[in-house]
Amino acid sequence: MAERIFPKGMSFSRPHQNAPDFVVGSVGIRKGEFMMWLQDIPENDRGYVNLTLMRNSPTGNSPDGFHFTLDTYQRPQQQRPQQQGYPQQPPPQQQAVPQQPQQNYPPTAAYDDPFAR
Repeated sequence: MAERIFPKGMSFSRPHQNAPDFVVGSVGIRKGEFMMWLQDIPENDRGYVNLTLMRNSPTGNSPDGFHFTLDTYQRPQQQRPQQQGYPQQPPPQQQAVPQQPQQNYPPTAAYDDPFAR
């Protein structure tokens, strides 16, 4: 098993006792500390840094708690896409735009222009 890497400046807390049922928990981030840690972490082949939320060990200091770890999984080379990012959509079929008839207007005289002096 690979060594676990814990993000710095990030924590998970269970909801407080008055929280609604749909609240699962909250994530706290110390921006400066987390950003410094994140700068040293390489992106995966899709440009993401993935974190996994895990339960603490039942024999640990806080057995009912949770923690984040860095997901270091890399897909094998043959499964990686050729381009990074989302797959590109094929270009839409171009339809011919009907041409407007060319209209020849007579040139305007200087007196028609209110800004001309």
